[in-house]
Formats: sequence, C-alpha cells, structure tokens
Amino acid sequence: MVASGPTILYVEDNLKSRRLPGSVLRDCGFEVFTTADPVEAIQKFGRLRFHAALIEYRMAVMPGPDLAVKMKTLYPDVPVVMLSGCTVPPDRELLYVDAHFGPGTSLNDLLFTLLTLACSGAAQHTRATTANWADST
Repeated sequence: MVASGPTILYVEDNLKSRRLPGSVLRDCGFEVFTTADPVEAIQKFGRLRFHAALIEYRMAVMPGPDLAVKMKTLYPDVPVVMLSGCTVPPDRELLYVDAHFGPGTSLNDLLFTLLTLACSGAAQHTRATTANWADST
C-alpha cells in the first residue's frame, strides 16, 4: 500500500471512539495505523516511522501522558497530539504533547493541526482537504 499522505499512529482504547476519527483521517488522505493497546503502540512506534501520533488521554492500560513520554523518548521529533474528553489536563501531563484537543474540538482544527505538524509546508493543502469536515468530535 502506498501512503497517499502523512502516516499517523492513532491510539484509542475505545472502539466506538476510534472509528470516526480514523475514518475521517483516511478520507482526508492520511495513512492511519490504529491500535487500542498503548503497549502495542510503543512497539509500532519504535518499528515504523510515523509523521505524527494521535493518542487518547484516558486509557486503561497506560494513560496518554505516559504514552506520550515513551513516544517522545523514542522519536523526539515526531509530533504527539492528544485528545481528551475532559477539560484541560494539568500542564505537567502535557509536557511531551505538541497539541491538545478537548471537548468541542472541530474536526477541521484537529485535521489542520495534524497535517501542519506532520508535514512542514503543508498548510495550503490542509485547508482544501479539511473543508468538508465541519462537524465537531
């Protein structure tokens, strides 16, 4: 399979919560690898090269902030974006996160940020790609 856009590792332990963003990312040209298991995510992250990681804040096996630390230890230059269903987490939990999105985040904002972080100079392409996704998460 030839990647048509940036490669994203998406880590979310809730299947229902993982489906929509994963589908939207694929529809917008990202190549998406998903996993529900943060331990498996670390293995994939160390084995494959991703342009960015999208991770959930609250996961049963390993909290998102802990996963972000492990990812940044492996590849400090790969952006980590965190999704959270709660209000803004404490600053100390966001030290290894390049962007955080909480409740009410629009898909446009998330996609724009992922593409901007994943690909330098891709901002022009992002606005055209995300124009059709006006719903919020």
